[in-house]
Amino acid sequence: MLARIATRGASSISRQVHGKILPCRGVSPATNRTNQLSRSAAPHATTTNPCRYFSTESPSSSTTPFAPDELTPDMALGIADATQFFIRYGLAQRRLQALADSQDASAPSSSVLGQWQTMIEIYLATQLHVLAGMGYADTTNGNAQELGLTKYAQDLSSLLERTDDATRDAIVSTRRETWRELVGAAYGFDADNDIPTLSIVQAREMMHAVSSRMVEPDLLLAVQSQTAKVNDPDPEVELQKKHQILQEVIVNQVYLGQGSNSSSPSIPERFGFGSGPQAYAKLQCAMSDYEGDPLIGQYAASAMSKLFAAAGLDNLLGEEN
Repeated sequence: MLARIATRGASSISRQVHGKILPCRGVSPATNRTNQLSRSAAPHATTTNPCRYFSTESPSSSTTPFAPDELTPDMALGIADATQFFIRYGLAQRRLQALADSQDASAPSSSVLGQWQTMIEIYLATQLHVLAGMGYADTTNGNAQELGLTKYAQDLSSLLERTDDATRDAIVSTRRETWRELVGAAYGFDADNDIPTLSIVQAREMMHAVSSRMVEPDLLLAVQSQTAKVNDPDPEVELQKKHQILQEVIVNQVYLGQGSNSSSPSIPERFGFGSGPQAYAKLQCAMSDYEGDPLIGQYAASAMSKLFAAAGLDNLLGEEN
């Protein structure tokens, strides 16, 4: 869960890479604030502004997407279906398979973050391709891409609040399936059969374990000491470097590490997901079903606030509220 650290220029993009927790339900299957905190350790975060991955031109602040006046249920369902189609059968699927094939199952945990970030880049590129056809994103302009993704996330969130239960369930279900298929393809496992099912009690217990690990003194000190060494004349670059450190800590030390007790299993092992990159990915999929739970959100937000403070980024966390 805590796999998605919001990145400033990319926070709107980051928030949309899933579908059950981000406030921007626009780019993925999530809808509340926990998302952006919880799945941030790599989900959409990248070492550079994600917008720059899709454009070689300098963003123009005067360029805005020509989005629909109103997002209708049919539009939202069409966007969800189209995104799922490309993830299943299009270039995105081939890129995801190549990503999975390029990974060594016995590779160290340090490779997990890069794999996850590449997966998210593939997802966002696919999302942008679909949204461009609806006028939400100009794929030639990085600034317009972010504006379009944010606008769509806002429109979708509004639609889900006012639409009927059947339509809401259909949209959410498709986005959930797409997310799982995306992760399964990127990590080489069957999204339908290989992801353990968690009860709400187990999900809360797991998030409590994750958040407890995040606030252990040794981990906060490590974050503080590492981020204190970051110094770049470009404030944006410095911010991105600090975010990368946070992401690496969350993935490699919180989730896949052993905590203060070196003899204890990692969190995925403790809860029956196994070890290594696939275990991390399966855990994220299983937890995504409960990202809207208030108690899980509380655990995540409380722990992330301390982690951001240790990195000297607590003011940024406030901007994301």
